[in-house]
Amino acid sequence: MKKRSYRAQKVNEVRWEEVAERVKDKAVVWAIDVAKVEQYGVLMDSERQVVVTLRWAHPAETPTALDQLRVLPCGSLTAVMESTGVYGDTLRRQLREAGMEVHQMSAKRVHDACEVYDGVPSLHDAKVGGRSPRLHQLNQRLIIFPA
Repeated sequence: MKKRSYRAQKVNEVRWEEVAERVKDKAVVWAIDVAKVEQYGVLMDSERQVVVTLRWAHPAETPTALDQLRVLPCGSLTAVMESTGVYGDTLRRQLREAGMEVHQMSAKRVHDACEVYDGVPSLHDAKVGGRSPRLHQLNQRLIIFPA
């Protein structure tokens, strides 16, 4: 496994033109590891390839991230959030207002998937973000928030 496989880019440093080319007309999942301030998100295409792993400060940079995601030319964009306490409430509302379907992923399933992936039970933000969209795409049990 590559040493820096979970490296995240700051939302303002992402080359969004390249991201747009890679997701054009594809079903895309955006998995978010919710935290109090520093959020991580992994954008994964329908072929289960990570397009970009990004990080941003919530709430200051959240509008920037949402604005960039909103204009991507993908076929569909679904947000998957690891279950959390109240830290994700405002982000969930903002995602819905941006027109995204929002799902909540079981924290236990994400934790188990992280250990199966590389044999290490560690849970750091970018790794969690990378496992959540794969679980979602594999149609694991999801809790769908009402609209």
